[in-house]
Amino acid sequence: MAGATSVSYSNTTTVTGQGTAATTGSAGASSGYQVNHFLTGTLSVLVSNGDIYCMGDAGSLQNQLGLSAQDASTYAGRWISLAPSDPPAATVGAGVTLPNVESEILGTSANSTNTSPSGITLNAESVSAPHVVNGVNVVTISISVTIAGSAAGTATGGQGSAQLDVAAEAPYLPVSESISASIQGPSGTVTATSTVTLSGWNAPLSLPTPTNVVLYASIPSAQ
Repeated sequence: MAGATSVSYSNTTTVTGQGTAATTGSAGASSGYQVNHFLTGTLSVLVSNGDIYCMGDAGSLQNQLGLSAQDASTYAGRWISLAPSDPPAATVGAGVTLPNVESEILGTSANSTNTSPSGITLNAESVSAPHVVNGVNVVTISISVTIAGSAAGTATGGQGSAQLDVAAEAPYLPVSESISASIQGPSGTVTATSTVTLSGWNAPLSLPTPTNVVLYASIPSAQ
């Protein structure tokens, strides 16, 4: 969003037959911190001016960093530093800074058609009258959602809708978003729903300081 320097957010996504994942975090222009609750465990990620750190339980270290069960147990609860060349870095560090949050959670400026790099097309269709959401006077923008097959991991993709609540007064910053989509795949159709709340726009970031850090490349089973 033009002029924005930081935001705090929470995002909950549920896929039928697969369960629910949730993310909370705070993002700035080049730094950010988030906590991801995956089905397989919890992973905290810190990005600080290009440096990437993560800390998780054994399940998340196995599934997100590719560590062996033994190494994941050994390094659970410790900060792990990732170099840009480390295989998990691009995935683990994605979605943490403000530009990533804007593109991955919101996907678009919401006032025009946009195809994001992930293959999700959002097209604004209508705007509601002002009303109050989370204590903020907003307008709700209704959006149609088209998901490319490659983005959905299928050959056919899916369709859905979204509602984006934007503050009715300048600087017109987003307050919340909800998305529902039906995705067709080889095993049938699943429904994915996502709810995002955003707050604390332009507030100072409070980031943890990694201590007792281990280099990812020094872990025996690092991929």
